Amino acid sequence: PHCSYPIALLLKYFQPRTLVDIVCCVLSECRVLFHSVELSRLPAVCEALRTLIYPLKWTHVYLPVVPIHLLDLIEAPVPFMLGTHSEWLKFIHPEDLVDI
Repeated sequence: PHCSYPIALLLKYFQPRTLVDIVCCVLSECRVLFHSVELSRLPAVCEALRTLIYPLKWTHVYLPVVPIHLLDLIEAPVPFMLGTHSEWLKFIHPEDLVDI
């Protein structure tokens, strides 16, 4: 499948073992939260992951860049793939990050 972002970016941002763990989490329909100080990296990572799991499709909540006022989505009891700015993690209650 075509991806606007190169899948090689995943290996640039993650160690191979970490990437395997992330793919396993995505395939297991876990709640996945990415964070970065560069917001432009988040859509690249999320889209490359969606391409990597082809022919399967991520049909759950998908927001590569979550605005700060929507960070409550992290409390949702459903699978999701979300991205946010690293500085905004301080606005998330630590107990909400236990299962992510």
